[in-house]
Amino acid sequence: MQIDRKALSESKKLARKYKPDLKGIVVAGIGGSNLGTLAIWRALRPEIEIGFAETLDARRLDRILPHVGAGTVVAVISKSGTTAETIANAAVLLGKAKKAKVVAITDENSKLWQWAKKNKIDVLSTPAEVGGRYSVFSAVGLFPLALAGINVDKLLAGAKKASAAVAEKSAAEIFRHYQAGKTIHDLFIFEPDLEYLGRWFRQLVGESLGKDGKGITPTVSIGTTDLHSVGPLYLGGPKDKFTTFVSVKKHGKDFTVPDKSGLATLVPDIAGKKFSQILNAVLKGVKAA
Repeated sequence: MQIDRKALSESKKLARKYKPDLKGIVVAGIGGSNLGTLAIWRALRPEIEIGFAETLDARRLDRILPHVGAGTVVAVISKSGTTAETIANAAVLLGKAKKAKVVAITDENSKLWQWAKKNKIDVLSTPAEVGGRYSVFSAVGLFPLALAGINVDKLLAGAKKASAAVAEKSAAEIFRHYQAGKTIHDLFIFEPDLEYLGRWFRQLVGESLGKDGKGITPTVSIGTTDLHSVGPLYLGGPKDKFTTFVSVKKHGKDFTVPDKSGLATLVPDIAGKKFSQILNAVLKGVKAA
């Protein structure tokens, strides 16, 4: 992985400019313009909240608007500069919150770029050679994440350490299942804060492989919640699915099940166990099943 030093430097510099008076962040973007950022933000949970204005959801936008004002940075992100949902959301946000600061992130010389320049609004460019769904490590993700307080240098360093060999092995396994007629690939995530990683994965697979009458249908499940919803289908339904399990080594906050109330005696062997221990035991059992 090659790090775009210019994008990193410009994103960090602009984030530092707005950080002193920052009270909130709103990302107006959809698809590749926000899914990667949303996945990382939800996984790392920094102190600064980010509101995401995606589809044309008037109720969600209405909940965001009272928190948008002086000290709020609205990042309008559209690679093409003409994404209808993004421009509509941004127009409402800026129309009702005139004191908010605005940053445009788009392809150089797009209509959004030209609008930003005309109105003396800060603008960051998206790399022309990188598709929107892969753009999280460009200004698209680096600026809002840096502004929210995430160490983007460490983020990129971690991404650079990703193993190509592991990715190739995973791709080979996916293709093997596809050749065997299994066309539904479920990402079963045993860490709820990574749910939006699954949604980003779904976009990457769907947009990249769904062509010419071919493709793999990506689905996302959350453990243990979906064991009590679609779990029976996975175990007893048609054999047209295959699964990739995702778990973490450290869950962060943990609880130990107390036995003072007597409730813990209703389920064998859970008294005194940590949540993480129970979750890992369930994961092990599901893999075996």
